[in-house]
Amino acid sequence: MKIACLHTAQSNVDVFEHAAREVGIPAGTLSHQVMPHLLAQAEAVGGMTPEIEKETIAALAELRTDADVVLLTCSTLGSAANYLAQDPGIVRVDLALAQEAAAARAGGPVVVLCAAPTTIKPTAALFRAVAPNAPLAVELIPGAWDAFKAGQLEAYFAMIAERAQQALDEGAGCVALAQASMAGAKSRITHPKVLTSPHSALHREWTRLQSIFGAQA
Repeated sequence: MKIACLHTAQSNVDVFEHAAREVGIPAGTLSHQVMPHLLAQAEAVGGMTPEIEKETIAALAELRTDADVVLLTCSTLGSAANYLAQDPGIVRVDLALAQEAAAARAGGPVVVLCAAPTTIKPTAALFRAVAPNAPLAVELIPGAWDAFKAGQLEAYFAMIAERAQQALDEGAGCVALAQASMAGAKSRITHPKVLTSPHSALHREWTRLQSIFGAQA
């Protein structure tokens, strides 16, 4: 079985390989395509455009020809997967995150943390669509994305972990880290209700593939 990932940051290759190991997915199952210009273009204009969406859709469709599942790992571009929603093998990773957060919140509000400004709008729309009646807060962590783009990952993860812990202390039912690049902050927090999109999506899709292919998985 094959799971292909479409990334907009090279660092997310390691993020997803690490998450795959933790989920129990055999080595070599994942393949990766990195297209950083898609996110760069979106950031330059403040979000998704029809042109960016069209190129993203084409890339997803091409990857699907040789993969059982294609994961769109960039939350800024997530809406592109909606145009291919009739194919269950093309998945935006933050959809699984939103669904798991809605189930895990146990009465408290879902606090969704974002690093990139372009992620706020699509992320809020997705989480509200998944659980329209659940209390929800979608927040941008000031300065975090600048740290990430500067390669200051320790500072990046520290900012995320600090705000996640604060949200939990303030009564959040769960905290969802909206972007795949944020997953490294989870190791700094012991609370089980901190959720990441690589783990949520890979666990769900691997379980689904095993149910389809059985012992071949």
